[in-house]
Amino acid sequence: MDEENSIQQDNTDNEFITEAEFNKFRNLAPEFFHKEYKEEIGYLTSLKAISKLSSFVLPPEYNDSLILYNEAPYYWLCESPLIVGAEEYFKRQFGKLFDSENVKAIKGFYTKWAIQKEIEPKSYFAKSTMVMIEKNPQKNNFLNMLYYGTILTFDQKFCNPIKSLELYGKAKGVIASLNLKDNLNNDFNYLILIYSGFAYIKNGDFEKAIETFSEALVCKSNGVTAKYYLAYVYMLLEDIDNAKNYLQEVLFADIFKVQYAISVNSANLVEFFCENAASMNLFFEKSYIPLAPFLQEIFRQAKKTTPEFIDALNDRALALADLHYEEYYDKEIKEIIPFVLKVYQTFKGNNSVYLLANADKLLTKFNRIYDIILAAITKRLTARIKETLIPYDNQMAENAAKISALETESDAAKKTAKEEYEKEIKIVEDKSAKEINNVENLLNGIKKENKFNPQNTFTNSMFYNIIISFVIFVISGLASYSNTSGSGGGSDFSSFFSAMMIGGAKWALITFFLGIIISFVASGIVAMEKANYKQKMLNKIDFLKTKKEKDLAILKKTNESKLADIEENFKSKIDSAKESNKSIDNERYNEEQKVRGEVDDSIKIEVDKLNRILA
Repeated sequence: MDEENSIQQDNTDNEFITEAEFNKFRNLAPEFFHKEYKEEIGYLTSLKAISKLSSFVLPPEYNDSLILYNEAPYYWLCESPLIVGAEEYFKRQFGKLFDSENVKAIKGFYTKWAIQKEIEPKSYFAKSTMVMIEKNPQKNNFLNMLYYGTILTFDQKFCNPIKSLELYGKAKGVIASLNLKDNLNNDFNYLILIYSGFAYIKNGDFEKAIETFSEALVCKSNGVTAKYYLAYVYMLLEDIDNAKNYLQEVLFADIFKVQYAISVNSANLVEFFCENAASMNLFFEKSYIPLAPFLQEIFRQAKKTTPEFIDALNDRALALADLHYEEYYDKEIKEIIPFVLKVYQTFKGNNSVYLLANADKLLTKFNRIYDIILAAITKRLTARIKETLIPYDNQMAENAAKISALETESDAAKKTAKEEYEKEIKIVEDKSAKEINNVENLLNGIKKENKFNPQNTFTNSMFYNIIISFVIFVISGLASYSNTSGSGGGSDFSSFFSAMMIGGAKWALITFFLGIIISFVASGIVAMEKANYKQKMLNKIDFLKTKKEKDLAILKKTNESKLADIEENFKSKIDSAKESNKSIDNERYNEEQKVRGEVDDSIKIEVDKLNRILA
């Protein structure tokens, strides 16, 4: 932008600053920045810087650049994702009604206005742009409103800050009504507030400018342009403390950006952030001349070393290459070394405060190589210890497997013995129960046995006694009759009956009474036999129970003996394997100590090599 439209020109307090004072102030810059820095930056350079920033994939807190008041009209010419996103939105919104030729024409005239330095041609392009925008049917195209507002803010002939603020406010309202993505909505609101702040500065309303830039920081807390111009306006209002605070924030923001670039190993990003740092412009603002000592102090404090550190870093990188540790390089090292070498090529002899402020971060990153290589060497050498111990570990593993197998086999043998013991117990118990049950059945069956029933025996005996007595009665009666008739007795029926009754009854009664005695005796004998048989059965049951207990005791003793034999047999084998492992473990320990000592010596040698160049 030409001097007539610069912010220096807008600040009437700068009229009292002589050119000599300004030159003296500007000459402080080479102490902190590389000598190629130029105060005046052309619009192409400005656009390239914005476009290049867009080419990097950055977190939101680092994806921001300073929009200088003098170069503010150029911003709408860049092909940033924000501008392109808005243009694509309008294409989708209007569809076939989108007049691309008209849009190109408006942007074309705006571009010619922005880059033109002669007043008359510049006024012509300003007028043409505004006329085309007023005739454009797409009334909610807020980009046109922003073009128009920018012209009214910065054009010398058509300057009208009040009207430009109305257009910015209208654009903000349109954006709020549209269905834009959140990031587009927020970023455009931030830019509108920045340009509104510029309009307030142009109009000399510094209080409103502070209010507007502060509101911009609500949209984007890391907004460097808002912080930069808050410091500027506070200087105009002679609020030195607030101005200093924001100036420090601007410087720290630039340092943190370079720090981020170092963290991602991007030399291109380091170079970009160093060459496009917002705080580089502080020594080219006349308003900051009173703060020259303060600026020198904070910039000097930021510098943590001298430019020679980059030479030392490069020497370390070259010395590392001479060690031929490539086999230990991982992906991180393969990124760090080219990064460091490229930073050296870019910044050798450079006194950029932003790089010097991050010297410790750069050195820490390079020293990270030390940790990685040492860890890789240690891992490889430690692997040697493991390899040496493998035969011992294998043999111990075999013995451990053998012990486990023996224990399993021992448990299986014990289980089998237990199962056999339980089977034999069951056989003995089942056999004993069966025999005892048979005896008990016989014992319970005595009641049903007639031969063991005294009453039944007595009844049977009496039955036979009656029959025998009757037979004796008949025989005795016949014998008596025969004797009576042979001696001359009568032979009539009465004699026969009398002989039968008298002779037969006598012997029949004798026989009957003898039969009763015999029946009682027989019944008594049966009762005794029954008692004897019952006792015999009870004795047999006791015998069977005793026999069962003896058989079970024999089985238990046999089983215990069998288990003891199994335990003894396997215990000797297991103890032998354990003793073998103990001996091997001792040998392993001795071998490990020996090899570990050799490995530690080897690691120490490598550490000494690395320490000479890295630590």
